[in-house]
Amino acid sequence: MTDVQVIIKDPSDTAVQGTLSSDNGNTLWTFTPAAPLAVSTVYRVEVSGAKNDSGNVMAPYTWSFTTGETSPTE
Repeated sequence: MTDVQVIIKDPSDTAVQGTLSSDNGNTLWTFTPAAPLAVSTVYRVEVSGAKNDSGNVMAPYTWSFTTGETSPTE
């Protein structure tokens, strides 16, 4: 996969800053936020633009997740 675009947004529709990286085969993509995510918060993930080896572009896909009730340092 190439040209993958991942945007994570908080409840106020603000994009979460971070970096997107992939394994050497471009099959596993990882988003690492620049700062810890807020606890007990719903975030929306938007993925678009991904192309396979034949150049086919995936349909945009959106889902959400909720962070846990405590931070990892507590």
